[in-house]
Amino acid sequence: EWVRQMNACKAQADEIVKAELIYD
Repeated sequence: EWVRQMNACKAQADEIVKAELIYD
């Protein structure tokens, strides 16, 4: 469960980073 939560958080952070790179 903890690992799955960490992976979900990391995936969400990666999506945010990609969005920032695209919109900058």
